[in-house]
Amino acid sequence: WGTVSGIFCEMVGVRVPTRLVLLAAFVAVSHGFYLPEVSPKTFQPGDVVEILVNSLTSTQTALPYDYYSLPWCKPTRINRVRENIGSIIAGDRIYNSLYQVHSLKDDNCLVLCEKTFDERQMRHLARLIKEEYNVQWVVDNLPAVFRRGDRFEFGFPLGQELDGKKYINNHLHITMKYNMDPTRPSGDLGVNIVGVEVVPMSVQHSALAGGACGDQDTPISKQLSSIAMMPVEESGAITFTYEVEWELSSTPWESRWDIYLHTPDAEVHWFSIVNSLMIVLLLTGMIAMIMTRILRRDIDRYNAAERDPDVDESGWKLLYGDVFRKPNHYMWLAVIVGTGTQLFVMFFVVVVFAALGFLSPSNRGGLLSATLIMFLFTSVFSGYYSARFLKLFLGDEWVRDGTDGHPTWNKDWQACTIRTILFFPVVVSVPCLILDLVASHEGSTVAVPIGTLLSILLLWIGVSTPLAFLGSYFGFKKQKLHIPCPPNAIPRLTMDQVWYLHPVVCVVVGGILPFGTVFIELFFILTSVWLHQVYHVFGFLLIVFVILVITCAEITIVLCYFQLCSLDYHWWWRALYTSGSVSIYLFVYSAYYFQNKLDLMRTSSAAMFFGYTTLICVTFFILTGTVGVIAAFFFVRTIYGAVKIA
Repeated sequence: WGTVSGIFCEMVGVRVPTRLVLLAAFVAVSHGFYLPEVSPKTFQPGDVVEILVNSLTSTQTALPYDYYSLPWCKPTRINRVRENIGSIIAGDRIYNSLYQVHSLKDDNCLVLCEKTFDERQMRHLARLIKEEYNVQWVVDNLPAVFRRGDRFEFGFPLGQELDGKKYINNHLHITMKYNMDPTRPSGDLGVNIVGVEVVPMSVQHSALAGGACGDQDTPISKQLSSIAMMPVEESGAITFTYEVEWELSSTPWESRWDIYLHTPDAEVHWFSIVNSLMIVLLLTGMIAMIMTRILRRDIDRYNAAERDPDVDESGWKLLYGDVFRKPNHYMWLAVIVGTGTQLFVMFFVVVVFAALGFLSPSNRGGLLSATLIMFLFTSVFSGYYSARFLKLFLGDEWVRDGTDGHPTWNKDWQACTIRTILFFPVVVSVPCLILDLVASHEGSTVAVPIGTLLSILLLWIGVSTPLAFLGSYFGFKKQKLHIPCPPNAIPRLTMDQVWYLHPVVCVVVGGILPFGTVFIELFFILTSVWLHQVYHVFGFLLIVFVILVITCAEITIVLCYFQLCSLDYHWWWRALYTSGSVSIYLFVYSAYYFQNKLDLMRTSSAAMFFGYTTLICVTFFILTGTVGVIAAFFFVRTIYGAVKIA
């Protein structure tokens, strides 16, 4: 926050002592250093442990469903747990349930209820079982897990399919893992829950002698050899039962999330970073060679030519009267650069906070909520930098409506600010609304409720829009970005380019190396999103992101230099495309991942995958393209500022 505060103070032109900024940052961190789950909940013997039910999820469809969309056993009054906006967008719908679990009390068999399913409900149930849906639980803020081999899965299977026939898992063996609370005084039997493991079973209770639970002295899980399974038929009644076992665990409460956050492929992340560093070192070497040898030789030659008129001039110096000429559609470029700066600050701050542990996976939806909030508050950056670049492009035209040399709020500034405010929200919201209709048609909880959509709209109008205007105002008030050589009145004719400097070739080449720095980490991110795994190595992600930014800047500088040497001064948009082309490779890799790693069974699921992937790629294009434009601008300004021009 100290860094962000310093940037903001630079924007508004206020000089703040460095010590004061550091003190403010320290106070903010010391008062805000709260990690979720730093205070365990202690249960005394006999206390009720509430089991909350969440959505039904499947990696085969990526379409979660409300738990009570099926006629499960329901409490008399269904209470929905209040969730944050990120959790709602992710599709979580958490309710209370009929399950009764008491601390340190084992139960061999408890009857939950008996429910009658009609033919339509049975067909829906059979479809969910075929698509491998899991039931999600939340117990003491921990997700229930199911052990499959040597790994754990979130939730437990709704049913199973054997020889083409489907069976419902209507009996659950619940293992509550606990340890004794070390902070309690001696003799206090309070316990902390450190794990919840569920083993689902299919049981035909009507075949049991002695009622739904059979032998009351023996858990059903130990009677399975003589119990038939419960098939999903056309219609009929299904009895639901469960048993509870409390198991002492050596896992400390502070480490209870380790089974969810276990990273068996940590060495792959290190390989990714080493691979990325090699690419950065290669590009840095090229940049160093260009800057220290070729550019210095060029600058010395040009400065010598300025002193001696007989020396022939050639090369990129000839573009001094055109290199800062405003590009075509300059206002849209200013809008994109402003939006990209906003996305950059948003992503960087969120990843830093996540790497510091403030966005723990135990806080469901916390990452999405933080991203949305940061997007709203970083709107000030989009307004500021779009105004700064618009002022740069317009030059003296900026004051054409002014009097006494003072600029006015002209139509260009108003149009640019409004476009900046609307650009990214419109780009994102229109496809999202279409995908939301698809999810709503499927009856999925990933369809965002109308109330949440209205809340986001109000936040955008009430927070993002005023901040964008505020940033634009300060950007307008700042002095124009300095350029060493204003453009001439008559533009220079550009020469034909060799094939390897064609814009298409530059775009194809420009995205390869930046993508090479992130593709390994991209695999883990896609896996966490679409295969319901927890991504928590944000420290690795932060390092990879910094390397990506450096790589995008360096590859853009190299290609921009080659373009100027070929006497082509139209570098503004090409810098954007060159650096942003990494998003093309991102989309291609995502399509490869979809084809080889996912097994989505519905057309609507594929539409959701490619719809959201396209939105992510567009966002990535704006962010990385902005990095390229800013890097190229400072590079061009530096080299032309070093040349003496009459």
